[in-house]
Amino acid sequence: MYFGGRYTYLDFYLSVSRKLESGVDYLVTSRHAESVHSYMEKGWGETGWEILPFLPEAPGTAFDRNMLQVFKTALRPWVLLCRADTPLYTDLSPLLTKLRRRTCALIVRVGRSAPSVVLVEKSFLLDFLTQLLKKGTDAVQVLPSVFRQLVRHQKSEEVALDGFSPQIRNIDQYMDAHRSLLSAIQEYNDYFRRVTLHSGVSAKRQAVVERRGEVYNSMLADDCHVHGKVKNSILYPGVLVGRGCEIVDSVVLPGISLAPGVKLTKALIGEGGALSQNNKYHILDNVSIGREAASSAVDNSPLEKGYSFVSAGVVVPRGVTVGANCYLAPTVNRTRFKRVKNISDGRLLN
Repeated sequence: MYFGGRYTYLDFYLSVSRKLESGVDYLVTSRHAESVHSYMEKGWGETGWEILPFLPEAPGTAFDRNMLQVFKTALRPWVLLCRADTPLYTDLSPLLTKLRRRTCALIVRVGRSAPSVVLVEKSFLLDFLTQLLKKGTDAVQVLPSVFRQLVRHQKSEEVALDGFSPQIRNIDQYMDAHRSLLSAIQEYNDYFRRVTLHSGVSAKRQAVVERRGEVYNSMLADDCHVHGKVKNSILYPGVLVGRGCEIVDSVVLPGISLAPGVKLTKALIGEGGALSQNNKYHILDNVSIGREAASSAVDNSPLEKGYSFVSAGVVVPRGVTVGANCYLAPTVNRTRFKRVKNISDGRLLN
């Protein structure tokens, strides 16, 4: 998942873990191992890390001795367990001064957020894994189970660190976290100076605001081209904003092309996919998505705070109007838009 204009959640954790000087990073993942491997090669190079995709993606397979043996042989004396389902701005290097012989695990808490990082001694971790092996625990649940037990264990020591760790469990919280980023941009810039963040989302070409373009209190990532007006918004790499566009309180994910005259208000636009040969834009001319006034969700929409979401890969045809709290699912195609041109507030369209 992307966050902060260029980075992914994975970038935040790996960047701060490098300050621990742990040497080779072993990434254990039970989901999307192939795409993670591709991203790591692009953003982090081909050395200094290795992916261990031995845990199954789907439930139904018990944790076995072969899986345990991989942990025994691959892991270093101290292991960093991260819940990489939310971004983390902090500096983990103070943990090094906390390591003591009797310390088995350090629980990191940033602000009021729930713990998202545990630095655990290898033999202590293996004890938990061995117990789960004996219980026949489903392999998909092994690492989450260990994390929960470590957070509650009497031999674990909690460490409070400064930083930013938003709780992101849905689209509304994702948008709120982006808006908080804009409201405290200087604070986050200070973190970036202390902890260098790496990313492979783009080729890191310069963003360009064209002669008629305007940008206010916003973040533009690499290779963005702005011909219209952008206010209180975050544009990810490769976003094109056409002439006459107005982008307000919105987040546009990588690779999206907005045709002239597009209006976005409190909108989240999913990552852009490949376009057909005759189409240059993902959101076509004079489309309006979202509005300032909030509206109660109806029709099973997962959105409740006035944001509207267009799923990755959806192409919105010319002249469509989308209200507040609307959710356009990945299955929406051009045929669907022929029947529905005006999508009222709170609609789930699929």
